Amino acid sequence: MDEIFQEIAVPLKEDTIFFRKQSYGTDGEKIGDIKEWNNTTSAAAIEEGSAGFDGSLFEMYVPKGTMVVPMLKTSKYPQEAELLIMLNLEYKIDKLYPNNDREVTITQNISKRQ
Repeated sequence: MDEIFQEIAVPLKEDTIFFRKQSYGTDGEKIGDIKEWNNTTSAAAIEEGSAGFDGSLFEMYVPKGTMVVPMLKTSKYPQEAELLIMLNLEYKIDKLYPNNDREVTITQNISKRQ
């Protein structure tokens, strides 16, 4: 499936903020940690697009040129403004924000793995 996504991916035209919620927490990650995504990652272009999911909210700063697959035309939920961020990326945790409802917001800077 990743091969198909690579064929239709387009580069971001500008630095952009995306949002993602996942049901599990930060797995003990700390500020300054650098992690890797080895798979395609779903994200929403608007924060409300992640509102229907439980868990930790990831606020991701994605740089211009990062390859993404827009999903608006194929998504069952176009209001999420979903896209896929392509694989082989690194991210750095810049900030952790505890919320009242035990969620954690993680600010990430994403870059292509060298």
